Order: sequence, then structure tokens, then C-alpha cells
Amino acid sequence: MANNNTSLGENALGGILAAGGDNTGVGWHAGAGITTGSENVFVGAESGTDALQKPDADNSIAIGYDSFTTASNQAVFGNDQIVETILRGEVKGGPQLERLAQMWQTTDNYFLAAAGPAAEPSGIGNHGIGLRALSSVTTGITNTAFGYEALMSATTAIDNTAIGSGALRVKISGVGDTAVGKNSLLRCTTGAGNTGLGDTALEHVTTGNNNVGVGYSAGRDNTTGSDNVAVGVFAGGGNAGVATTFSRCLSIGTETMNYNVTGDDQVWIGYRAGHPSTGGQNTGVGSEAFRTITTGGGNAGLGYRVGNKITTGGANTLVGYGAGSDAAQKPDASNSTAIGYNTYTTADNQIAIGNNATVDVLIGMGGTSTRLGIGTTAPVYAVDAVGTSLAIRATRNGGSSNNSSQAASAFALTTTATTVLDGFGPAHVAFTTINGTFRNAGRISFLRHGADTSYGVALYSVNAGVGTVVPKFYQRPDGNLLITNTATGTAGGLPTTNPASTLTVEGSLALSTRAVTATTTATATDYTIRCDATSAAITVNLPAAGSCPGRIYVIKKTDNVNNVTVDPDGAETIDGAATQVLTTQYAVLRIQSNGAGWDLI
Repeated sequence: MANNNTSLGENALGGILAAGGDNTGVGWHAGAGITTGSENVFVGAESGTDALQKPDADNSIAIGYDSFTTASNQAVFGNDQIVETILRGEVKGGPQLERLAQMWQTTDNYFLAAAGPAAEPSGIGNHGIGLRALSSVTTGITNTAFGYEALMSATTAIDNTAIGSGALRVKISGVGDTAVGKNSLLRCTTGAGNTGLGDTALEHVTTGNNNVGVGYSAGRDNTTGSDNVAVGVFAGGGNAGVATTFSRCLSIGTETMNYNVTGDDQVWIGYRAGHPSTGGQNTGVGSEAFRTITTGGGNAGLGYRVGNKITTGGANTLVGYGAGSDAAQKPDASNSTAIGYNTYTTADNQIAIGNNATVDVLIGMGGTSTRLGIGTTAPVYAVDAVGTSLAIRATRNGGSSNNSSQAASAFALTTTATTVLDGFGPAHVAFTTINGTFRNAGRISFLRHGADTSYGVALYSVNAGVGTVVPKFYQRPDGNLLITNTATGTAGGLPTTNPASTLTVEGSLALSTRAVTATTTATATDYTIRCDATSAAITVNLPAAGSCPGRIYVIKKTDNVNNVTVDPDGAETIDGAATQVLTTQYAVLRIQSNGAGWDLI
């Protein structure tokens, strides 16, 4: 053993070479891992013998079984099995420890950092832990900073809390900011009342007040906006760029309102709800609600993916799963409402309730006083429509079923102009009473209303058909139908006496006529068929008599060359004959179906 080394124990300092000196080893194999190091102390069996022991360490201390040092100027107490270290009594240190733990008892300020304030602050109740944490405080009071450069620039700030590297780093003044997370509220200078929880939460807020950001980059890019709440990763303008200034917005959910710049007073709740919104006064609740909206404002939506085809439209209301998300949705629709699963609007100022699978729309659910007002705020009848031009239309969309509008009592249409009941396809309007007068169910009644007798009741139909079972129009009291010319009739176009026949026409009557030059088949739209057989003989084939009982045909031969034959269907006859033949010019055959054959009339 050389060079002033001291060892006590078997093989203590046993590996030291000639170059090592002033080492002390106490214990079995103590310091055996030192070769060329100097001024080391090893106390304890196998202390300084671990494979990780630095062999050329200088001025290091290892105390305890199997303890070791990995660098020069290092002190180690115990091995990796030690779970508790107790120091009793006063612990004093040198200048480095004193600088690390600065304490000014007079102002109740505490700092544990490599570089606290250069002079004692006049403010009280400040606590800083971390390199340069609260290192500029002067008159500020009750601030807490924990982390690298947390609240580093604060001088006169009051009641602020910063936890995390760079949290509130450039904060100078202002009251009541809380930042937890790396670079949370990093650029806040004079803003007050802000709370950022999460890595880079509210990072770029400068002078904005009363903002809350919870989550990674929540509200990160807002700068001067105030009174915002953003909860979720990138929520509330987390990716909008540092020019954002919106205020009074609530966004809850990952990437909600992610690209908002200046749109104020918005509420977005749900994953990516309002993701690209830059408009104002929007409200969307539901995952991916309005996820394609850009500059549209004043919209409200509730439901999964609601409003996903609205881009620049405004003042729309959408309720239901996928409402406003169909490809047919008008993207710039304004003041429209869609309610129901996958409903949508195709124009401005439109209301859509239910989709193409909706069967029933119920109002009142059996209430005896339920009223529906259209164009009025004070409906009197069950359905009360007021306007200058009204139309009720029933259209059959294929198939054989009828569309109908039914009411158990009065159905009032009040208007200053024309009221139209417009039916396309089989339709009926059924009433039981009108103005207190009983009517047979399944019929429609028109009553002249009021003292004005200059207008009557008009029934107008396009392509009206005739069949065996059709609606009948009744004129009180005998059930006969009167069709009259209003120019020659009396009040309302009706005569002073009741008609004597089921159908009475006061005026001219026009029936269809068709000219043919070749063989043809009589149809439901034919009445008179004029046959010119100059070029060749003509056969007029009749439909089955059973398909049109009561139908009348008039068949006339106009030439003097070839014959015209009228041929019934199958084995049917005309007054017992298999056919009827017109041989002379201007000969006429008038026949009527009896349901089994045809009769000459």
C-alpha cells in the first residue's frame, strides 16, 4: 500500500495501483474497485467494488454495504436497497446549498432554485422552486412557481400559480392566473384570471382574461380573447394560428372549434364539433357536429354528425342523428329547420320534419284542444291557415294507395285571395261537420260563407276520370249534382230550384271526338270515333264490356269507299251480333256497355 492510502479489512483497497493516493478503505474488500483514483473514502463491506464504480474517481465518498460512486466529487450513502434516510438535528451546508435554498424570513418568501431573485423582494408569500423560477419578483405577492423558468418575468404579479417548465414564463403583472403544464400560459403578460391545465394550454394568450384551457394545446392559439372555456386536446382554437381573438366561446371535446379565429359566442360539445368553424353564434352538441362549417353563423344543432353539410349557411336549426348531413342538404341554407333522423333542407326558409321513412307526424297526441296555426299566432280551428295564397296538395307517389287529408271537425282556410285544394292522384278531404252542419263521412262540402253573394263555389279538376266507385258531390237536399254556367245562373251560379236529375248541366256540353284512318281500339278517353276508310277498311275494337259498364261510344263512317267494322272483345256481342258493320257514308253506330256485352241505343 503506497501514497498515504489507509485500509482496514481483508483486501481493502486491494486493487489500487501506485498512482492512487490518500484513499481510505474500511471493511471487507472496501474500495477494491479503485485503481488510480485519489482522496476517496469507502466505508462498508464491498463498498466501492461494484462493476459501476468509477476506478479513477477522485474526492468521492461511498458509505454502506455495496455502495459505490460513479463520478469524482460525489458522495453516496447506502445502496439501492435503502428506502429511508433520516437526518436528525440541524443540517448546514456551504455556499452552494445556501444559494440553492434562499430564505427571507422577514417577508415570508421561499426559493429553492439555482438562481432565485438577486435581492429580497418587498412582496410577501412568494414561493419558487426551479431554475430561475420567480427570479424577477419585486413587489408581487403570494405567487407560486414550480418548474424551470416558471413565472420568471413576474415582477408585480399577484396570486398566480405556475407549475411546469415555462409556465407563465413572460408573466409580468396581473392577478389570478393558474398554469399547470409545460409552456402553459407561456406568453401571458398582463392577462388575468386565466387557467391553463395541460402542455401548451393557452400558450399564446397575452392580454386575454378569464380563459380556461384544459388539455394538451387547449385554447393554445387564442391571444387577446376573453371568457373562453376549452376542454380537450386542441380544443378551442388549438390549431387556428396565433391571430385568434374570439371571446365567450365554450368548446368541450377533442379538436372542437379547432380552427376558430374570430367567431365569438359559440358553443361546441363533442369530438370535432365545429372543427373548422370561423363564424359566430353557433351552437353544436354531438360528435362531429357541423364539422364542415366555415363562415356560417347563428346555427344550432343537436345530434351525432348534425349539420355536416352546412358550410356557409346561417341561422339554421338541426335536430337529430345526421340532420343536415345528407348530400342533398343545401350547404349555404339560411333560416331553415330540419328535425329528425337524417333529415335535411334544400332551400332557404324551409322546415323539414322527418325523413322519407317517416310515416306519422303527430301533433297534440290526442289533446282535444290542439290547434295548428299556419301564418297565424292565434289559431281558432284544429288546422288554421292564414295567408294571401294558400294551397293544400295531395300527390300520389306511385302505387295504388291514396293520399288524403282528413279532419274530424271544421277545417278552416281563411284568406283574402284564392284558396286552392290541389289534388294530384286519388285524394279526398273528409269532414263530419262544417260550421256545425252534419255531412256524411267521406264527402266534401262547400258552403258559401258570409253575406257576399257575388261568388259561388267552384269545383275544378284536371283529367277527371269516371269509374264505378268514385266520390260523389251532393247539392242539398236531394243529392243531385248541378253544373251550371255562372254567367247565366243566379247567386253563386246555382238556380233557384233544385235540379230534377242526378246530373244537370245548364250550359254547353263538350265530349271528346277522335278521327282515325286505320284500325283502332276504343279507349277510356273516347266518346265519338270518326272513321275515314278511304284508304282501307277499318276495324274498331271495343274494350271488354265488364271493364267499363255504362260507357257509351258513338262510331261514325265518314267516307263512301270501304266498310267500318265494330268488333266487341272476345265472345261479347252487340245486340246478339258478333260484329256490326257500317257500309254507307255517314252511317252512325251508338252503343253502351251493359257489363257483359254492348247494346245499340
